[in-house]
Amino acid sequence: MIPGNTRLVQSIPGVAIAYPIVITGGKATFPDGSNTAISLIGSDAPLFKAGPMQKNIIEGSFDNLLNEGAVTADYYDR
Repeated sequence: MIPGNTRLVQSIPGVAIAYPIVITGGKATFPDGSNTAISLIGSDAPLFKAGPMQKNIIEGSFDNLLNEGAVTADYYDR
């Protein structure tokens, strides 16, 4: 959602609340020099409406995402 559009979206009849999210493409580079395309999806703490769902966290905890610079990754083909 474009910054500032949250209120605009919430003004639509039938929309009770809206949450801003960011969706963009990027590239991840690994220690061996290889890289891959990624989809980067972000949303505000502490609700993280764009995910991840707490039940899908395999390692660590949902609370770890509140730390500065924290990231999470999903398995594509697992």
